Amino acid sequence: MKFVSLGSCIAGDCVVKNLNRGWRAKIYVSYSPIAILLGENNDVDIPEEIIINETPAQRERIRNDFSGHIFDKIREENADYIIVDLSDFRIAYRIVEFENGKKIFVTNRSLTDETITKLNKFLENKFNCNIKSESLISFSNISDEELNEYISKYINVLFKHFGKGKIIFFKPKLANQYIDGDKIEFTPNFRIAGNTNVMIDRIYNIAKNYITYIDAPKQVIGDKTCISPFEFHFSTSYYNYLADCFNDILVKQHFDIEYMSARLLQCNIETHRLYNTVFCNQILDRIKTKLDKDIVLIAKTKQFAEMLKERYNKEIFSYIEYNESSDDEEIEQKIVNLKNKNDLLFIVPEVFMYTNEHNIMKLFYDQNILIDVDAIFYNPPPIDLLNFAGVYEDIFNNKINVKTSQNIKIFRQCNNAVIGDKCKKFNIWLLGFCFLIFGKNIRMNAGTIHLYCNSLLEIGDETTIEGGTINVGHFSSMKIGKDVMMSIQVRLFATDGHPIFQLDRNKNEFIRTNKIAKNIIIGNHVWLGHSCKILGGARIGEGSIVGAGSVVNKKFPNNVIIVGNPAKIVKRDVAWSRNNYVCQLYQDKDVFANYANETIEE
Repeated sequence: MKFVSLGSCIAGDCVVKNLNRGWRAKIYVSYSPIAILLGENNDVDIPEEIIINETPAQRERIRNDFSGHIFDKIREENADYIIVDLSDFRIAYRIVEFENGKKIFVTNRSLTDETITKLNKFLENKFNCNIKSESLISFSNISDEELNEYISKYINVLFKHFGKGKIIFFKPKLANQYIDGDKIEFTPNFRIAGNTNVMIDRIYNIAKNYITYIDAPKQVIGDKTCISPFEFHFSTSYYNYLADCFNDILVKQHFDIEYMSARLLQCNIETHRLYNTVFCNQILDRIKTKLDKDIVLIAKTKQFAEMLKERYNKEIFSYIEYNESSDDEEIEQKIVNLKNKNDLLFIVPEVFMYTNEHNIMKLFYDQNILIDVDAIFYNPPPIDLLNFAGVYEDIFNNKINVKTSQNIKIFRQCNNAVIGDKCKKFNIWLLGFCFLIFGKNIRMNAGTIHLYCNSLLEIGDETTIEGGTINVGHFSSMKIGKDVMMSIQVRLFATDGHPIFQLDRNKNEFIRTNKIAKNIIIGNHVWLGHSCKILGGARIGEGSIVGAGSVVNKKFPNNVIIVGNPAKIVKRDVAWSRNNYVCQLYQDKDVFANYANETIEE
């Protein structure tokens, strides 16, 4: 059985690694959707000397795009089946338009400037006509309606040339992490994987209206030995899943959805176990000195218990199942019931894989279970997203969606960040189980933002931060409204930083006196003056002004001026404008319409 893998190195690799099934080695035909969709409009043979500085693979792509012979090339392979994915719809293409109206469609591969110059000159001589314009079109930037039109045409062209029965579609997923021994590493292109997978999801959400395809596993992990030409890693379990599905189609001559669903579930379980083996091994290394304690396992499976028994010949004391459908109140009650036995050690190797994972950290705190003392989580290595814009997701449930370039350092797991358009670059630290939500057109000229465990920070549109520090402590929240103006060296602390205890040795009591959660709310259009400090418990109504050097830690109404340490109201019924040239407030139409309000005492 011979396959042509059309555009997909993943399917080709899968076939190569399964030659024992009687399959012949892959033939990988490099292409782009444009070569299939519009390539027949091109009919130009490019001389070798024009593209001599490109790699062999790049030269083949150029010839495919320009010649319009892609279908002949595929037929020459005389394959039994063509395996197709649609992921290259993420690649942009160029339209070269001549003054006589002729157009050439070219995939936007990374050609050298010298090659582009040579190509343009060759084309102008070939058609005896000057180039009028070159435009770039990205499938990722067009509407769903336009993308739908391209995809439907593309599928119909393939069916017309090769027939429906000869084509197997599948949905790929790129892995941005791979397992190397007992470590999880990032592929060289891990930042690209998130953007690509988001686009792939979008493509196949449209394609499902036209085709049946082999779906991708929920999570894709790589191993050290399986590396694609583009430096992405894939696991043996993923290749075996694809191969089994291909084989099932060949035997039955149709898609067996029930079989594929069962096989996909099995692949997801195998992938989960691969990850969990790494997590469990690293936790086992950390608990060598704690084996005198009784161990309570909180996890989806008993894999850690099996590995604990194998390595240390120790049984777990209790098992609490925690998965996607778990009820946190039930979990908490089980922990309460167990706590009457002293010296327990809670092990949580995989909690971050699930949707309600943020709650369990608060649950542990409420039950006075101290992380790394009474409970051990698996902590992934820090991740640096430098000058990053796009979508990043990983197995650790970190989900970052950034419209404009940022510097983000990610610690632990379950960090969620959404940053809108036209925001200046921030230095952001996310320290686990955090939510960060920025609107659009937010500027921060200097300073850092730190979000600690289980914290929330929201900043509204058009807010400006001239410099300073924003710290949101454990289990705390900070909400900053729209059009807030922060001057130089402003400090916001939704945290005391560390616990404080009242000592009573007569009663043998050492009670914490400061709350762990310290929330801050700053309304819309608030002006925070030079070097002021906003502490936990502060709530500043919209339209208000905080004087330079003031310290605020309590609630204040709208449209007031507050000054001092501690801050006090010195004037009510005020409004302010960013525009230094406004003499009458009504000249600033937006402020006059929205923020020129009398103070309302609460």
